[in-house]
Amino acid sequence: MEHSNEGFYVTEKIMMAFASGCIPIYYGPEDFIYSIFNKKAFVYYDINNPSSALNLVSRLEANRTMYDEMLNEPILANGNNTIEEYFSFDESIGNGLLKRRVKDKLNFP
Repeated sequence: MEHSNEGFYVTEKIMMAFASGCIPIYYGPEDFIYSIFNKKAFVYYDINNPSSALNLVSRLEANRTMYDEMLNEPILANGNNTIEEYFSFDESIGNGLLKRRVKDKLNFP
């Protein structure tokens, strides 16, 4: 769970779960997280309506095929476009698009 469910606040938590080979159970800014990560690859936990996430976790525990299918979903919402938009701080990743956008915004050469 993120410390806050506001705007664009996303930390390393969901990435750490993906990196460890888990299906993340995530709470944070719902619309923003879906712009980065594939909604079919993790369980979104809504603290105001937890039954949806809890039911999904229960179904995943009872159905190994369903669990494996979710585990094998692509992690990113839009593949290389997501990499370019959110992770390209270096030219070797997504052609450095994000790095250039930040530099332009800060008026750096």
